Amino acid sequence: MKSISRNVQLYYSYTVFANLLILGPIITLYYLARDLSYTQILSLQAISAITIVLLEVPTGAVADLLGRRKSILLGATTMSLSIFLYGLGTNFLVFALAEMLFAVGASFKSGADTALLYDSLLKLNRESDFKDVISRGSFYALLAQVPGSIISSILFERSIALPLFISAGFIAISFLIALRFQEIVVYEKHERPKYFTQITKSARTLITHPKIRSIVFFCMVYLLFSRAGFWMTQPYLKAVHLPIRYFGLLFAGLNLIAAFSSRWTPQYLHFSKGWSLIGLMGILLVSFFGLWHLQTWWGILFLSLQQIARGLYRPTTQKFINKHIPSNERATVLSLSSMLQNLTIAIFFPLIGAVMDRNDIFTVHATLFVTLLVTAIIMRAVLKRSLSATLRR
Repeated sequence: MKSISRNVQLYYSYTVFANLLILGPIITLYYLARDLSYTQILSLQAISAITIVLLEVPTGAVADLLGRRKSILLGATTMSLSIFLYGLGTNFLVFALAEMLFAVGASFKSGADTALLYDSLLKLNRESDFKDVISRGSFYALLAQVPGSIISSILFERSIALPLFISAGFIAISFLIALRFQEIVVYEKHERPKYFTQITKSARTLITHPKIRSIVFFCMVYLLFSRAGFWMTQPYLKAVHLPIRYFGLLFAGLNLIAAFSSRWTPQYLHFSKGWSLIGLMGILLVSFFGLWHLQTWWGILFLSLQQIARGLYRPTTQKFINKHIPSNERATVLSLSSMLQNLTIAIFFPLIGAVMDRNDIFTVHATLFVTLLVTAIIMRAVLKRSLSATLRR
């Protein structure tokens, strides 16, 4: 049990370096410096999403059948190489290749690290600690990005590719940490099902379990708007004429807000009760409305709302969904969820990019606000009907 308990302690340092991509303040500027249009920028995200759609479920099944530790190590290796290639790239085709490679790594990592953590706690009879551990891990990971954001802008002024090379190094460190994880066996070798049987069984669980199905549907919608909001941030800052040298400092502050928000997840779940999930959409709605109407530096206040939702999102949704997934299907079901989320992004991101190329950023935020408002009304009805028990803490 001591080696399994070590998984929980290692999770904190692992999640810090696995997520320490100091790219947030400069990534859109990096693309623009390489002469990409907004349509091309968001098309890259669609390429990544399509790759994940194709690989997410197979890699999730690999994690359940062959081991979460192996899957994490493969993911870290591939992601580190892809970011290094990004730093070397100079055109859309190279970036597309790097994006596909990154997606391969993300597919191996996705679900495997969370599944390893949850099942480690399950073995220790501490599964009730999951929401606290994952929110603390999110806090540490986001907190580490505060100095990373400041450094990123400084490095970008010296060499636009330097933040990418350093990010690749951080992912390599997460590989070294993951080497020390203890594998959690969910199948004995003689009872391990066939590959396609595992996928079919997990898909049936997702489709037939109303609570899992509703949470996955929520994640598909929420993540589309949340990620769109991220890609609007740097264009908005340019539109209100914030000097680029302040981007890193601003993103450091935004990451700090997200970090502390993640630590407040237990309190948020307690006070929001039946509104925990739809409340995240409400926060985004207020943010988009403010960024639409407040076309000055003061709009930064509304950017902070997106970071509050960002900090709360992962601990909140993971707490709800992991409660209902069988251990021997956990990584596969989580991968199915991620696949559906990325399918949504693959379909809609090129359209959002085209809207960005043809309109000013304030009109884009207006479009996002109206669309999300209609979607949130529908989503609330879906959650009220099929997820009422889960919505309660």
